[in-house]
This record gives sequence, structure tokens and C-alpha cells, in this order.
Amino acid sequence: MNLFLLVLLIYITGLSFYFYFIKKTDYPGRFLSGFIIFLLLGVVMAFTVYKESVAKRELAQFVTPYNGDMNAIYTPSIPGDNSQTWQFESADSTDQVKLFYSEEENRKGWEVIRNFPVMTLRKENIIMRININSLKKTSITYTLSDKK
Repeated sequence: MNLFLLVLLIYITGLSFYFYFIKKTDYPGRFLSGFIIFLLLGVVMAFTVYKESVAKRELAQFVTPYNGDMNAIYTPSIPGDNSQTWQFESADSTDQVKLFYSEEENRKGWEVIRNFPVMTLRKENIIMRININSLKKTSITYTLSDKK
């Protein structure tokens, strides 16, 4: 789950706890407003889960997603930035991922401009960057943008 959503959920839960149990504010519509807030949070979390479940399918339109065991992490787009980002975590090593993308059939015709640590690919006016790094798990970030 996105860290921002988690912080937002904790913040709203804390406010709800404060106003309901400590301050004991009684105003008309208190329960309805609480229901609406938690309904909106539920919709945001459901959207996040949905985007994580379709991430591999969306990415497969451009390049072959790494075929190892990967977990998607929802990455919202930046307003005003005309790019799309997918982020995954894998238990496989960075060398396995690099080897996977060094094979031409996994790049689906993309031309390699720069190799690792950030592999940069180009096809027509589109740039794809594949960033692979490792701390405890291997993080694979794909960024698709217009050529600049």
C-alpha cells in the first residue's frame, strides 16, 4: 500500500478517535460524516489494490515484465508530468533481472540507448527507463515518457 495512503489513514483514524472519545463532540451528522470518510478511504484503497493487480498487464503492452516472482507497488502519476511509472519488488537478485533484459525478445524491439544501472530504451518518440536496485529486495521501476 502506498505510504501516503497509510499515513492519511492513520491521521484520519487519530482525528476520529480524538473527536469521538476524548473531545466527545456531538454535532448533527457526526456518524454520517465518519461513514463518508471511511467510505472514501475504502474506495482509494480498492483503487490502489486494483492498480497493483493490473500493473503487469499494463506494462506488458510495452516490454515483457520480468518473469520472476514480483509484487507490484502502486505508484501514482505526478500531476503535470506526462509519464507512467510501474514499480515492483522481487526476491531475485539484480543480476538475474539485468540478464533478463539483456535479451532482445524481452525488450520487444526497444533500442538500448544506455545500459545499467538505469537501462534506457527508445522506440520512436517514447523513452522507457528500467531502474533496478537492491536493498533487502530487488526493486524494479519502469518509467515510460515522451522523448525529451
